[in-house]
Amino acid sequence: AKLLSSQVTPNGDVSVPDGAVLRAERSRLHLGLSVALPQKIGDLDLDGKAEAALAQLVSQNNKNQRLRFVEPGNDADVHLAFVPQSTRPDAIWLLPATGLWENHAAESIPSISVSDKSSENLANDLQELLAHIGRAKSLLKLGSAFGVGASGVHAELLVKKAGLTDLHEMSAASVPNVFPNDEVHLSAENTTEGAVDLNVLFVGSDYSIHHVFAGRLQSGDIFKRGLLRITDSTVGRERILVIANPASQHSQVQSFAFLQQDAMPI
Repeated sequence: AKLLSSQVTPNGDVSVPDGAVLRAERSRLHLGLSVALPQKIGDLDLDGKAEAALAQLVSQNNKNQRLRFVEPGNDADVHLAFVPQSTRPDAIWLLPATGLWENHAAESIPSISVSDKSSENLANDLQELLAHIGRAKSLLKLGSAFGVGASGVHAELLVKKAGLTDLHEMSAASVPNVFPNDEVHLSAENTTEGAVDLNVLFVGSDYSIHHVFAGRLQSGDIFKRGLLRITDSTVGRERILVIANPASQHSQVQSFAFLQQDAMPI
């Protein structure tokens, strides 16, 4: 598999006519977003609007399966919930995979008001918010599926603690702790025999996606660069994805800048 094409070998007694186009029917990697429906809270107006809006969403997504809805309380990437004890009891909150409500984290949890919207507008707004989350989570699922070092490019993330000059490796197998004014650097070496295009993406805890770098490494090239400085504007687990793909001779550098998106509206 390459960036924009793949080669296949027939398995068994299969003939592929000249000019035929092959399409993947199944994938072991599911890039859809699973969403747990909210529990009813006994308010006829809120429950009714939410039920009508979600019925519309379920109907719209039955075919493409980008959004997969499950019953309240089941495992899911996102849990929809009314939270009566919150500052917005008339809103649907988009809780994380844990499904837990935490008062101290309320300012960073996206929500959407229900009482001031029609069911159709509520469905459209929910669709937009869930698509926003889905893009970020799908990108992370792709990164997890391919793992570290699968491209033939040896990449290391390094951290420089605030006020110090030494760089220390950040293990990809664990979750490192970083603090405001720490710097994150990247060291990458192309160990393949051909050229590769390198892209670096930063996925924030607020579901933002920032394109940090795009460039080409020839065989044997070593790339070293400071990527970003840590701030205290967001709190939570944030990810850096380093993507390397083979580059054709005389082609333009493949940039993944089109994946950028702003932070999730709260």
